Amino acid sequence: MKLFVTVDSIEGNLANLLLRGEEEERPLGVFPIEVLPEGVEAGDIISLHFEAEPGETEGARKRVSEIRKKLLNKQ
Repeated sequence: MKLFVTVDSIEGNLANLLLRGEEEERPLGVFPIEVLPEGVEAGDIISLHFEAEPGETEGARKRVSEIRKKLLNKQ
């Protein structure tokens, strides 16, 4: 499934994005302009893509596990 986003406005190096729905648009958030396609302007519609990152997930789980171990050993 492809999600579409409207670039609502650009203020400095930040872009306000709206998630497009069938009947309405909802605020998605404020993103650094450098993560968007080059040359994007207010009013442009861009697609949003999600991809699983198993390596990143595993690394994050290991870091959290180590933090938990340290916290439990301090008590």
